[in-house]
Amino acid sequence: MFQPGHLTDRKAPFRYAVYTRVAFSDTDAQGVVYYGRYLPYFDLARTEYHRELGEIGAARTEFVMRASSVEYQAPARFDDLLEVF
Repeated sequence: MFQPGHLTDRKAPFRYAVYTRVAFSDTDAQGVVYYGRYLPYFDLARTEYHRELGEIGAARTEFVMRASSVEYQAPARFDDLLEVF
């Protein structure tokens, strides 16, 4: 069974990461990922992390995204393999 996520100690304090590849539809005319397309990568990592945790015994509990903050360090480009922590 394919699982994009994995446990890691490569980037403390994060202990879980997901691999994903930049799709052509995520990029602009220069082949750079459009800034708004990074949030779905983060959501993928968060979703896979919750899947990894499994049932946590909190009946009738929902996990929602309350806020998000991004600092862009370097551009991602078409076909890059990203590891999202």
